[in-house]
Amino acid sequence: MIGKMVGIYAQPGDIGPISSTSSMVKDMGSRFYDASSDIKIGYLSGIGFNFNNANMGIWSINFDGTYSESKSMSIFKLDILGSSKDAGDSFGGYWKAFCSGLLNKTSGRINGAIRSITLQDGNFALSSGDMLGATVDSNWEAVGLGKYERMGTTKESDPADENAFVNLIEKSSFLAKGLGSFSNGKAIDVISMDGRSINFRGQEWGIWEANLGGTCDTVIASTFKTAIGGQVDNDSKGCIIATMTGTINSGTIAAKFKGIWLESAGDNMVNAGTMSGVADGYVDISEPKGTWNAAAVGEWVEVTDLLKTDENKLRFNVDQLNQFVSVPITEVYSNILTGAGSRVGGVSVTNNLNDFLNFAFNSWTNNKWDANYSGRAGAYNIAGQAGGTYNDGTFKGVGAGGVVVEDRLTTLNTVTVSGSYVPSGTIPMSNVTANVAVYESTAKPPAGPPVT
Repeated sequence: MIGKMVGIYAQPGDIGPISSTSSMVKDMGSRFYDASSDIKIGYLSGIGFNFNNANMGIWSINFDGTYSESKSMSIFKLDILGSSKDAGDSFGGYWKAFCSGLLNKTSGRINGAIRSITLQDGNFALSSGDMLGATVDSNWEAVGLGKYERMGTTKESDPADENAFVNLIEKSSFLAKGLGSFSNGKAIDVISMDGRSINFRGQEWGIWEANLGGTCDTVIASTFKTAIGGQVDNDSKGCIIATMTGTINSGTIAAKFKGIWLESAGDNMVNAGTMSGVADGYVDISEPKGTWNAAAVGEWVEVTDLLKTDENKLRFNVDQLNQFVSVPITEVYSNILTGAGSRVGGVSVTNNLNDFLNFAFNSWTNNKWDANYSGRAGAYNIAGQAGGTYNDGTFKGVGAGGVVVEDRLTTLNTVTVSGSYVPSGTIPMSNVTANVAVYESTAKPPAGPPVT
C-alpha cells in the first residue's frame, strides 16, 4: 500500500470543516502530450479545512475518469474549472486548476501534482498538492491532498458566473531549453519546455504548467540535473532561469523545478520573483539515442520590483538577458549557504566549501528591502543585486548578477534568500539561508579581429 497524508494541528474548538467542496468540473478532458492518447475526468469532489480566521488550510479530493493509451507509460495534463459550496451548502466560489502526472500501465499507478487558484468570498487563494491513484483497464481513480494559502483580497463582488470568473484571469506562455547531465556525467538535454501561466488580474502570483522533452544518453544514472532558460511571451521581455533536479526509477522520472524569473519594468528597473514546481515523466533509452518526456505544474510569486540594471547592481540589461537564454544554458555550480548579520552591518552567509556571500543593504522600508551582494561560488567570483519583502519577523528575496563581455552576457548567477529578523535596534538577522546558482551560455563568443 502506498499513500500520502496531510494535516494541521489545532486545539479543540479551533478547527472545523469551513469549506465543504462539491465541484462541478468543466473542460473535463485534456490531451496527453503523446499523440493519439486521451484522459477525461468523470467525477470530482472534495473537502477543505482551516483554522478559524486563518489564512491557510488543507484540502482533499477524490476523482476518477477514463483514458485511452496504447503505451506502457504516458504523461498527461488536465485543465480543470470548478465551483464549490461552503459549509452551509451555499455557493462558495470558483477555482481553476492545472493537474499533470504520469500514467504507468505497467505498474497500474497514476501519480502527479495539482496547482490551483481560487476566488471565494473576496479572498484569493493558491493551492498546491499531490495526486496518487490506480488504473484498471481503461479507467482510473485517484485522490489528491494538499494545502492552500490566502494570497490577497478584493473589494469587488465575486463573479456572477463561470465566464465572469474566467475573465478575471490573465494568461501568458513561455518557451525554454537547456543542457544537463546525469550523476555519471552522461548528457540529458531539454530540447523544449512549452508552458503557460495564469494569474488573477492585479495579483502578483499564479500557477503554471508545461510539457518538457528532450534527449539523453542511453547509459543513464539514477539522478540528474538540467539547467533551463527561456523567454516569456509578453510585452515585458520576461525570462526564466531555473534548474530541474530529479531521479529515475524503473524508467520513471520524478523531478523538482526551482528558479527565478525576471522582466522589464521600464526605466532600467526589473521585476523579479521565484518559480517552483514538480515534474513527472518517463525515459526511453532505446538505441541509438535516448529520449524523455515529462509534464510539470508549479507556482510563481513576484518578490521584488526594486532591481536595477546599473553596472553596480544587476550588471546586465534585459536585452542581454534575452540573448543569454535564446540558446541552451548550463548550470556550472550551485550550493546552499547559511549565516546571520544585521540591517546595519550587512549579512554574511557561507558553507563548508568556502563559498560565501556578503549582502550590504541599500534600503529597508515599507516592508521592502534591497541589497548589493558579492562573494564566491565554487570557482566563480559573483556579484549582483537582491531585493524582497519583510513582515512579521521574516524576510525573503531574490537576486541576480552577471558578467558581460563585449555586450554579451556570458555568466549569470541567481540567488534566493530568506531568514528571520528582530524589528529593533540594528535589526539583527538570523537563520539566513541563501541558494546560489551559476549559469553559463553555450553561445560561441563574438569573433575577434582578423589575425594579420
